[in-house]
Amino acid sequence: MLKEAKLGVVLLANRDHQFGDAYDMMDLSAMSENMLVEARSLGLGDVWLGGYPEQERVEFLKTFFKQPENIVPNWVLSFGHPLHELKPKDKWDPKKVHYNTY
Repeated sequence: MLKEAKLGVVLLANRDHQFGDAYDMMDLSAMSENMLVEARSLGLGDVWLGGYPEQERVEFLKTFFKQPENIVPNWVLSFGHPLHELKPKDKWDPKKVHYNTY
């Protein structure tokens, strides 16, 4: 998914400028989702390639990109032109919706 992509973006956290892991994850997740939504609006394909919380993957990215100790690569986003038409997935399940109770 990344090998033939036109662009890959590594999402990084700087441990020297943070409020904690939870804030890093929220900020990077929101930024990632915004990038993915924008890519789709432009007719591009995208894939969110896992990293965090799998420490082995995080360490691979850290080593591969030669990151200093305070910089932590969390995951990679892959962008390119899709090989087939992208169709929305219907994941709606009314059994998962609860009102005022669980």
